[in-house]
Amino acid sequence: MHLLMTHSQRIRSFSTMHQERYIDSYKEHIEIIDMMLSGDEVKVMEAVKKHISNTVKGYKQIYSIQGSFFEI
Repeated sequence: MHLLMTHSQRIRSFSTMHQERYIDSYKEHIEIIDMMLSGDEVKVMEAVKKHISNTVKGYKQIYSIQGSFFEI
């Protein structure tokens, strides 16, 4: 778990360098909060799934560019 968290922190550091994804992620978090406040559980789950999917895509993109940085 420690190794996973370490890699996650590295990816987060790189993700701040990709301004567009950083802004999109921020907007996705706002959307999740808005859906939570609306009380619509289905829309909350859709927003969370969308955010996770976009996050995975972003992480894969970062890894394809900076992969050697994550090797042990």
